[in-house]
Order: sequence, then C-alpha cells, then structure tokens
Amino acid sequence: MVRYAKKLFLFSIIIVSQIANANPSRLITNYSDLLSSVSQGKTIRAIMFTKKCSPAATEDAIAGINFTTFNKYQVPVGSEKKDTIATSIMMTVLHDQLGPVNDYVRLRVFADNSVEIFNDFLDPTTYKSLGSKTMNCAISNGHDQNGVLLYDISE
Repeated sequence: MVRYAKKLFLFSIIIVSQIANANPSRLITNYSDLLSSVSQGKTIRAIMFTKKCSPAATEDAIAGINFTTFNKYQVPVGSEKKDTIATSIMMTVLHDQLGPVNDYVRLRVFADNSVEIFNDFLDPTTYKSLGSKTMNCAISNGHDQNGVLLYDISE
C-alpha cells in the first residue's frame, strides 16, 4: 500500500509539473514590455475585467482581445500627447435589450500603464451607434485590483 501511495505521489508531481509547463505564457506588466513584444511580432492577449475599471461595468464582464492588428501612435491629451498602442475588434453579439448588434471594442494602452476600453454597440445594418461607454483601467501585475492582464502567448 505504501509503495502504491509513493507511485501515485510521484505520478501526481509529474502531471502537475507537466501542466505547469504546458502554458508558457508570460505576463506583461508595463507599456514598454508591451511595445517591445508587439514590435518583435509576438502574440499578445489582453484579458479585461470591466468590474475593475472606472466607471465599473454594471455586469461582471470579462473580455479578451489580441494585439494581432495594432497601431502605435500619440493621442492628444490637453496640450500634450500620450504614446499609446491600440487594437480593436468588432463582432456581432446578442444584446439583452438591443437584440443583435455589432459590438465594437477598442483597447488603448498608454505609456503611463493606464488603459482605456471603449465599447460601442452599433446597428448591424446602418452602423449607427446605439450606445457607447468608455472605461479607464490600469495594467495588472496579476496580484492587484487593476483591470487588464496582458499575456505574451507566442510560444
């Protein structure tokens, strides 16, 4: 019985180490690492927890977007310009009040590690805005209450 328990224990350790090494994604915790990663052609995924943004979303939504298509540019903020890396996506969703809509989401990560999420619901025929919202967040280190996790999922 002891021999069986030892084998089971050893087998469990091997399985756990295999699982731990199966996902080589690396957390990106700042703008400069994001810029370096996208500049090298790495695949970056953002996971957005909208309840951790300001203003907080009314529902506990979690959204994901990849930086496969992106732009780096400057955004005017008052009399200054802020460096940003932006990506966006549009997909058709079934909204509980509006019915089928095109859901446009733009994610901008700024050099000060702040993040802006812009969400607009568009009529799928006319592309007229049916309601939009902007939320402000920050890049998370995985151990804080910031709303956006960035992962390098290249490997």
